[in-house]
Amino acid sequence: MILYILFIFPKIINYPACDIKISNLISCDSHFNIPSLSGFNIICCSTARLYRCLEMCSSIELQNYGMKDPNHPDYASFAKHIDMDLATLSQRFKVAAEKYDLPEKLGLQAQMTLLSLTSSKIPAIYKGMNKQDKNKDSVMEKRNRSILAHGTNPIIAEDYKILDSRTSSMILEVVGDRDKARDLLNKATFPELMI
Repeated sequence: MILYILFIFPKIINYPACDIKISNLISCDSHFNIPSLSGFNIICCSTARLYRCLEMCSSIELQNYGMKDPNHPDYASFAKHIDMDLATLSQRFKVAAEKYDLPEKLGLQAQMTLLSLTSSKIPAIYKGMNKQDKNKDSVMEKRNRSILAHGTNPIIAEDYKILDSRTSSMILEVVGDRDKARDLLNKATFPELMI
């Protein structure tokens, strides 16, 4: 699965005519392979995979709105797809992103900001991940300070479970339903390599 994510997924997501069904399959496979890691208390690694699933979901969802490649965003096409002109999109993005201009490359936050300007439901799920609990950091802030992100702090099981639950919700929103996600998982089974 890791080889698939490292070598095949970048080719798919960078290909202008990316098949959304293939991307959904990869997202499901990545998510459903996570419990094998978390079961062995490798929570930080599992959290990193969950974050990658979030990135895949937002990239897949952007494709539904005319954004073929988040690495080389075509804002004019995206704006046209959501019935805006480029100037209006730029202005609304700047307000939603709190004064940042449209970026050259889209990270997860910028992708979610763009999606918040559409009818997509996944930005609301992401917003919930960024919501702080009673004087505590949000689950995304904790993830960002984790050892496999930008910091040195471990992720605890409770935070992992929250992130996993919300990531599952996002995947189901992007893919469609649980049965379809399970069907995609079955199609994403990779053989064991005898090396």
